[in-house]
Amino acid sequence: MAAAGLFEETDNEYRGLDILVNAGGVLNESKDGWRNMINTNVKGMIDCTNVGMELMNRRHRPGVIINFSSIFAIRPIPQLPLFSGTHAAVLGALLGFNKMENNDVRLLTVCMGPTDTTMLYNLSETDVGEWAKDNLLNLTDALKIRLK
Repeated sequence: MAAAGLFEETDNEYRGLDILVNAGGVLNESKDGWRNMINTNVKGMIDCTNVGMELMNRRHRPGVIINFSSIFAIRPIPQLPLFSGTHAAVLGALLGFNKMENNDVRLLTVCMGPTDTTMLYNLSETDVGEWAKDNLLNLTDALKIRLK
């Protein structure tokens, strides 16, 4: 994992890791983009969480890991099933990690609602799967209404 080196460098330079915030995520359910979305939203989050827990446990000091997910983990939307699924996977993994013996590492997951970002406003038919192309306008309208 490419981030492992960064974590080790942080551990060496600052003698440990106290707080880790995982907030990376992408939205692209297209034929060419959905695998990258899963790699980023699920594998990246789980890899970083694992390395963070290892570093915190190695130093035997309290720490906290905060993972940002989405309300769609709890309330999936049919137009974005894979995006919703990646966030459900993150939430499920973190609930499982919390059941493990992690000494003093606290794991938190924040499931945010739609946010006023360029990802929302730039959502196009190239970002969604074939199953949602007919409902794209309904989807963006529904998400924007939730922001108000």
